[in-house]
Amino acid sequence: MKWAKLFLLAVVLAGSAHTVFASNPGEYNRAMQYLNERGEVCFTFYVNSPLELLQLTNVISIDNITGSEVFAYANKQEFAEFLKYNYYYEVQTPPSLVDPASIKMWDPSSRLPYEWDSYPTFSGYVTMMEKFAADYPTLCKIEQMGTSIKGRKILAAKISDNVNVEEPEPLFFHQSTIHGDEVTGYVLMLRLIDYLLSNYTKDARVKRLVDSMQIWINPDANPDGTYKAGDNTVVGSQRGNSNNVDLNRSFPSPTGTSEAQKQPETQITMDFTKKYPFVMQADYHGGFEIIVYIWGCWAKNHPDKDWWVNVCKEYADTVQDNAPSNYFQGTNGSGYQNAYAWYKVEGERMNYCAWWDHSRDVTIELSNTKVLGASNLPNHWNYNYRSFLNYMEQTLYGIRGFVTDSITGQPIKGARVFVNNRDADSSHVYAQTGGDYYRPINAGTYSLTFSANGYQPKTITGVAVQNKKATILNVKLYNPSGISNGSSSGNRPRISILPNNKGVTLSLNDAGAVKTAGIYSMDGRLVKQLPAGQKSISWDGTNNAGRKTGNGCYLVRIATATKTITESFVFSH
Repeated sequence: MKWAKLFLLAVVLAGSAHTVFASNPGEYNRAMQYLNERGEVCFTFYVNSPLELLQLTNVISIDNITGSEVFAYANKQEFAEFLKYNYYYEVQTPPSLVDPASIKMWDPSSRLPYEWDSYPTFSGYVTMMEKFAADYPTLCKIEQMGTSIKGRKILAAKISDNVNVEEPEPLFFHQSTIHGDEVTGYVLMLRLIDYLLSNYTKDARVKRLVDSMQIWINPDANPDGTYKAGDNTVVGSQRGNSNNVDLNRSFPSPTGTSEAQKQPETQITMDFTKKYPFVMQADYHGGFEIIVYIWGCWAKNHPDKDWWVNVCKEYADTVQDNAPSNYFQGTNGSGYQNAYAWYKVEGERMNYCAWWDHSRDVTIELSNTKVLGASNLPNHWNYNYRSFLNYMEQTLYGIRGFVTDSITGQPIKGARVFVNNRDADSSHVYAQTGGDYYRPINAGTYSLTFSANGYQPKTITGVAVQNKKATILNVKLYNPSGISNGSSSGNRPRISILPNNKGVTLSLNDAGAVKTAGIYSMDGRLVKQLPAGQKSISWDGTNNAGRKTGNGCYLVRIATATKTITESFVFSH
C-alpha cells in the first residue's frame, strides 16, 4: 500500500503507540562520536505506521523510506529529541566516507583538462565558473548570490543570448547540492553550463533555449557542507551547513511551521528567487533516483497535478530510454511520484518556491549513491541531460503574453493572471517587469481573469492550450482613474474640458507643458493624437483620418514630463 494511502488511516491509528525499542550502548557511542566529530549523524530505524512520521518529520531530517525502514540525519539537538521516542536505531557510515577511494578531485593547478570524471576543489569550482564567463562574455555572466557562513562564495551562472540585458522572457533556475553530500548534481550542473555555452552555435535546440529564456544555474547551494573536510576534497562532506542544519528543512512552510531554523544560505536562496521571478525551477539531490513534484507538506493535490504528471513522466521516461534498466525506477518503477506520497516534508525549498514565488519546481534525485564514484559521473550525465533540456523547454509552453495599459501601452508589472475554476494554493502567476507573464498548464480550454491595482479586471474565455505549444494571449487593461498601477491618487492636476464652437477645449491645470495627448474610445483605442507642447488643446471631434467621430463618451489622456492624467467626458457635435 502506498504511503499516501496509509496516511489516510490517521484517524484510526491516532490512538495507537509505536513499538518501543532500546538501542544498545554501542550504537549510542557511535552516534555520539559522529556528532562530536562531524556535528551530524546518519542512522536507520523502522516504523510500524507512516502515521509515526507525521511527528518525526519535525524532529529529524528524513532522507529516504524503503518499506518501513527510514534513513535519517540529525544534529545533536535533533538526535536528543529522537532518542525520547525510544526507537531501536542503527548508526550508518556517512555516505561521503563509504568509498573515499572512488572520489577523484580536480584542480586547474594540478590537472588539465577537466574531463567531467572528477569533483572540483572549491578553488577549481570558482575558476571554472569565472572561465565560463570569460570564454563566453556575450552568453554568460556569474553572479554571487551571497556568501556561506564559512565565507565561501555561492555562485550562479546566467546564460542568455543578451546576457547583460534584462529582456521580457521567462526565467529558469537550476539549483543543486542544497544537501552538501549530494554532489552528483553539482558536477552535472557544471557540465550543463558548459554544454549550453559550447553548443550554442552548433545545436538548434540549445540555441532556441538560450535565445528564448534566461537560464540560471547554481551548482552548489551549500559549499560549507560539500567541503566540510576542507576546500580540496568532497570526501567527508555532510548534509547540513556549517551550523549542522538541513537547509532543505529550513524554509518557511505553507503549513505555517516555525521559521526558527532558517539559515543564512536559506535566506540567500529566498532573496535570489525573490529578485528573479523564475517561471520554473529544478532542485537536484542524491540518495535516490526519482523526480518528485509538489506538494510535500500536505496531502492535497496541486491544481496543476495533470501538468506535473505529464512533465515528470516525460523526464523519467526519457531517462529510462537512455539508461540501464535498473536506473531511475523510484518507488514504483515509474521514476516519478508526488512528494507527499513518498514522505511528508516541512521546510522544503520546493514547497516554498511554489507557495511564495508562484514558481513550478521539482526535486530530482539523480543517484542512489550520494557521493557517486567519480568515474560514474559521465554516465549519469548521459542518462539525464536530454531530460534537463526537456524540462527547461516546458517553460516556453502553456499560456503566455503581455499585460499592458490599454491607453499608454505600458507594461503592467504585477498584473495577476488567474485561471478560473482551477487556480488555488498560490498556483496563479503575476506579470513580470516587462508586463510579460507565463502560465505553464496542461492541454485544455480555460477561462482567465487578469487584474491589477487601479485597473478594471478582464476575463477571457475559450483559451485553448495544446501540450508542447505556446498559446499567446496579450491583454490590455483599462485604468479609469489614469493613476499608474500601484500608486495612490493624492492631489493630482485635473483636466478642464469645456465646449467651444468647434468641439471641446482640453486644459491641463499644471505648469508643465504637455508631452503627449490623445483622445481614446472607452475600450482604449486611440481615436485622435493631439498636438503637444502646450497646456490648452482643442479637439474638433475628428479622428486621425480626419473623419467626424460619433457622439458619446471618450477618454482624454495627457502626459507631462512628470505625470499622466486621464479623464472621461461626453462629446457631441
